[in-house]
Amino acid sequence: MTPAGPRGERRRPKRRRSRFLLRTALVLAAAGLLFGLGIALGRTLEENRRQEGRRTLVRTLQPVTVVPEPATLTVTVSR
Repeated sequence: MTPAGPRGERRRPKRRRSRFLLRTALVLAAAGLLFGLGIALGRTLEENRRQEGRRTLVRTLQPVTVVPEPATLTVTVSR
């Protein structure tokens, strides 16, 4: 039974939980949208940067063979 109001009318139960869930969902959706827009803006700015004065140089290094040492030295220390 729901409590009666000042005029004897029945009050509706408060829907705090549903409003809280709706508000939380809207805040999360707005945050996700803002995050996506930030990423899109960042990518756009990065792609449209002017490349004046920048050059990329690619070099391939040739492997060098390492010659092993001709002799091995062993040191023994006694206490």
